[in-house]
Amino acid sequence: MIGVVVALIFSGISWYASLIPAGVSYWLLMQYLPAAQRFRA
Repeated sequence: MIGVVVALIFSGISWYASLIPAGVSYWLLMQYLPAAQRFRA
């Protein structure tokens, strides 16, 4: 979702602009959501 919003804001470089926020938000969610704790190494 965050990647989509950033891609819409920066439409000229949408793929590159959305990659970093989407990756960071995924990493943060995997770090702090209780349901994702079972996937941590």
